[in-house]
Amino acid sequence: MTLSFLNSALGRNWNVKGNSRVPHRISVLDCKEAILRIFPVVKDIYAFNRARRGRFVERCANLARPGNVVLDVGAGSAPHRRLFSHCSYIAADLGRLTPEQLEGRSGYSHLSCLCDSSALPIASASVDFVLCTEVLEHVPSPLDVVAEISRVLKGGGTLVLSAPMRSGVHQAPFHFFGGFSHFWYRRFLPAAGLEILELEPVCGLFLAFSEEALRVGWYLSPMGPGSRWFRLAALPLWLVLAPFLVGALPLAMYTLDRLWPINDFATGWLVKASRKTTRGGTKPKSSDSLAN
Repeated sequence: MTLSFLNSALGRNWNVKGNSRVPHRISVLDCKEAILRIFPVVKDIYAFNRARRGRFVERCANLARPGNVVLDVGAGSAPHRRLFSHCSYIAADLGRLTPEQLEGRSGYSHLSCLCDSSALPIASASVDFVLCTEVLEHVPSPLDVVAEISRVLKGGGTLVLSAPMRSGVHQAPFHFFGGFSHFWYRRFLPAAGLEILELEPVCGLFLAFSEEALRVGWYLSPMGPGSRWFRLAALPLWLVLAPFLVGALPLAMYTLDRLWPINDFATGWLVKASRKTTRGGTKPKSSDSLAN
């Protein structure tokens, strides 16, 4: 009964071949996803990365005009598809992850093409708007993906891009990079012929700390990923710490982050860029570095 309710709340649509398995027990992450869907008001505290990224994408999506070609690179569950219902929307992904590894834990959306993001089967200068969120850390060569995005974008076309500056391992075994700071974007996007229009942090130090506290609460919880014996042994500690880790601390950190954002410890950066009208950009090289 509870599992059926969670599946309904999560809107599960596991439609990729080989990714149709159902969890053998309820995960605390399943519960979190269900709560976020039922009470979206708490996203800014308990899922601030997703909430702030979603608002940024929604604001940028207003630039897309009816009939524009929109390419979602590494679309996954395509959480932003609805924002482009007036456009020709192309969802591209390799489709190698399990449903639980995708945003919303509900599996892949309908994919227009299964492809490598560094070798898109899209004609050059044919796309008006490219969306590439939380993808670069999962590809072997992020610079190749940036170059490929630049290739398919029309002159004056828009790119919305994000990747984590700091995060734990996720979507294993396809997690290869981190540390995408604002310096990274400023160095490599212009080299690929992309002009940065907006560059803003997802959060500051305090919300980043809150995220780690919530992660500790998850690992200690009775529904965490630890063994049965560990979860049983940790239960007294979790009962003592949970009101602080899951309640008081996230609320306090959310307030502090609004009052004093310390962006050097942001979890990531949100980028809006435009393809330069003159296609003189060159493919950025991995040998390029801030020291050169």
